[in-house]
Amino acid sequence: MVIHRHSPLRQRPKRPGIPNDVAAAVILRDMAVAGGCVPKYLGAPGVCRDQWGTEHDRRERLTFGHVREHSGGMRRSEARWLVLGCWGHGVQGWELSHVVELRDYLAARG
Repeated sequence: MVIHRHSPLRQRPKRPGIPNDVAAAVILRDMAVAGGCVPKYLGAPGVCRDQWGTEHDRRERLTFGHVREHSGGMRRSEARWLVLGCWGHGVQGWELSHVVELRDYLAARG
């Protein structure tokens, strides 16, 4: 019998997650200021959707979006560089094409 195992060199290193205190700070900030989905607050068109395309309220089923300081910058898990957004506005591209607006939003809040 032959057992195939992946070499440790072939495995992708795991990214560290967002610390609980940082996640709580981002949730409190964005729920108070934007009411949930920050891209929707900043004028993103359409309705908030989850990853299966189901419409939902902008306060539900949110995910964290990393905003990079500059093109090619690192993904930082700090409140200064994280926003809440629905899957439809974040993963499907609105966040990527409106980074300047997201940076301005974050700069105004510390």
